[in-house]
Amino acid sequence: MNYVKSLFYLLFGLFAVTLFYGFSAGKILDISQKPQKADIIAVLGGDWLGFRVKKALQLYQNGFSLKSKVIVNGCQQIYLREKGKVYRTEKSYLSSNGLTRENIDTLAIRGNTMDEIESIKKYMLQHGYTSLIIVTDPPHTRRVRMLTKIAGYPEAGIRTVFIGADVPWWNREKYYKDVQALRYAVFETVKIPFNYLAYGVIEKLGLGPFVSNYFQGTVIWLKAKVTNFLNAL
Repeated sequence: MNYVKSLFYLLFGLFAVTLFYGFSAGKILDISQKPQKADIIAVLGGDWLGFRVKKALQLYQNGFSLKSKVIVNGCQQIYLREKGKVYRTEKSYLSSNGLTRENIDTLAIRGNTMDEIESIKKYMLQHGYTSLIIVTDPPHTRRVRMLTKIAGYPEAGIRTVFIGADVPWWNREKYYKDVQALRYAVFETVKIPFNYLAYGVIEKLGLGPFVSNYFQGTVIWLKAKVTNFLNAL
């Protein structure tokens, strides 16, 4: 009987935690900050419709880049229509809005978010910059902050400000009412622990090659299952 009670309490507790997280995930994932001046502004990849680069331009025009510099991913293709014109790259959009060649730097990064974080850190150290604004989607900011810590930004003396782009589908209070926002939140909920394990534990212990060799098939299978689940939402 005690086992039944214990199981009931355990299941009830799990249900309560899941329910609480479900309603609070928007606030947990979205840690967007108020703009603060920093040396440069970096736009993370995945900006298919140009919301991130538009936010970066707004910050730049309002004087938040002390070095008058915006960093974009040179491998990023976008489809941004504004004032009857279509922009296919973030650089072309920024150039059309007054930024010169000296104001824009491109990093050719074809990898994932962690690859971008590490490349930006390398760029910062090479140029002697110590503060940075990162622009991405609001529910992406929690994982991005975690990855900057794993990549050693604080130890390198890099102060980072995380700014969420003004995407129309996101509402941190009621994100679950929008299908795209809900899918994004579920994806981030899965990716955060996975990224922490991969980069914060396995890579730190030097076990990356071992895991890649012996568990790559399992990881690919798991990612496919998660993606299929999210697409079904």
